[in-house]
Amino acid sequence: MARWSAVDGLVPELQALRAASFALDLDDVGAGLMAKVESIIVAAADAIEGSLDAPKDRDRLVAACEVIVTAQERLKGLRGTRSKARWGIERSRELRASVHRLYERIAGRAKTV
Repeated sequence: MARWSAVDGLVPELQALRAASFALDLDDVGAGLMAKVESIIVAAADAIEGSLDAPKDRDRLVAACEVIVTAQERLKGLRGTRSKARWGIERSRELRASVHRLYERIAGRAKTV
């Protein structure tokens, strides 16, 4: 069983990537980015599959680890993008409210002049 222990260690990492992808909301990130997420996960699964013929091959295992770590970082980046997008939307609403307040102020001033 020790022969497969390294590959077995990669499987929970793939499961964690899937869980992270489920945490992303399609409405927040959009269908295009969700397709990108799916391709990231497929690449990780393919990398693990590539290690199945040679479960002790260091190069294949390192390559699989590299793909998984890169996938983790990319998913983190997407979560950060979502947060930034939400902040941008909230900020946009604040700015529109400020525009409206300024307009009301100058329109009221124009009526008194």
